Amino acid sequence: MELLTISMKQDGCVSLSTDNPFIYIAIMLNGAIPNQLLGNNMLNLLRGCYNIFYIPAGLHPISLPKEDYTVLFFVPASYHLRKMAEEHPRLKYFVNQLQDQSNNGAMLENYRYPYRIWRIIKNMEKCKDKGAALDFTLRRYMLEILGLYHQQLKTPQSNLTTESSKEKACKARDYILANIENPELGGLHELSELFYITPKTLTREFQILFEKTVPEYIRDERMERAHYLLSYTNHSIQEVAEKIGYPYHSHFSRDFKNKYGYSPVSLKQKRDEDE
Repeated sequence: MELLTISMKQDGCVSLSTDNPFIYIAIMLNGAIPNQLLGNNMLNLLRGCYNIFYIPAGLHPISLPKEDYTVLFFVPASYHLRKMAEEHPRLKYFVNQLQDQSNNGAMLENYRYPYRIWRIIKNMEKCKDKGAALDFTLRRYMLEILGLYHQQLKTPQSNLTTESSKEKACKARDYILANIENPELGGLHELSELFYITPKTLTREFQILFEKTVPEYIRDERMERAHYLLSYTNHSIQEVAEKIGYPYHSHFSRDFKNKYGYSPVSLKQKRDEDE
């Protein structure tokens, strides 16, 4: 497993050198590396996506535009790849290429990684294990990531580059709903990059479909969930704030009062009185 970080101050080229061919899974955390020729095949690392590559042995020049790049990649155990290949014929082709030491690079589909990937990476950063315990922990995380990709391979998805603006706006909405508890969910520009749509187009489509801007939708969805939790559960105000993506309950209380005209404390007190 490696975390590769490159900062290009100007357009340029780096060389990837490997003595042996291998299959790895790559997670593009920052930047995008499109249209790279490895062997006779064109490969792409798209922003916010992950995929499986076969890399032949040799020296491979890679063109990089001016940008910051961060890629997390690891080489899965051959046993797990062979088991996956039983269900995915294209991956079986990769395994055969590896055995034959083919000179042609290849890749499977780019998939936008689910938020669980971020959680796994955050857990890796916090891990304080050493020695064998660290090895076991990292293997578990790698298996979890590999399992997520395996599930996405089994589920047909729309092509990333042929979706309409309306479809992308709907997917952005679905992503918001699935990750509303994430305090780093981001706003208009982050979602625009994630779903390959300009901020202006995303704003227009979002307002047509949902009658709100992206920030308004995120805020209102969080407030509605908070109102429900405060009305029908015994969670504390701090717990409710954390469940909807607010690390600080003071900020949550301010936004809640702006939305409803009364504070979370007042709502809890009223509920207690009614009970």
